[in-house]
Amino acid sequence: GFALSRLNRNEEAVQQLEHALRLDPRMGQAHLNMALALNGLGRVEEAGEHLRAAARLQPDHFQIQNDLGDTLSRLGRPQEALAAYREAVRLNPDFLPAVASLGATLIDLDRKAEAYAFFEQAARRQKNPAGALHDIASRLMLHGYAPAGLALSLKVIEWEPGHPLALNNAAWVMAVS
Repeated sequence: GFALSRLNRNEEAVQQLEHALRLDPRMGQAHLNMALALNGLGRVEEAGEHLRAAARLQPDHFQIQNDLGDTLSRLGRPQEALAAYREAVRLNPDFLPAVASLGATLIDLDRKAEAYAFFEQAARRQKNPAGALHDIASRLMLHGYAPAGLALSLKVIEWEPGHPLALNNAAWVMAVS
């Protein structure tokens, strides 16, 4: 099922994964793969159900929590998405996609100060804080959060004045805004 999903043969993947889950409904990875296939078909609500099942079966799997957050966000459930992203970050504080998604959700909930404090705190835990904050800023810009990306790029420049990628990102946002 997983291979078929990766080949965008999601209908076939769903059939294979349904069979796998009939044989072993406690297979967390099959629930995760089913969610990926269902998301690919636009069946987001069903994907969320499988991600919840996967999270119950594999509670220490940070990627499942992050994917659950993404799906809940797509379903317009920001509070639930926030909880899933928080769990993903708790399980793996170095997983920057979850850090960026958690902060973006805080921004969506009009909790910008909390988001920026969280971004800085998460970046400072990394070996290269300026590089980590730049990565978070870039992810935000790619997902339509240009003002937040600019603010973080300027913070990177404050921390490391000659950071060429942050300078480039900041200039780009200023040019297109």
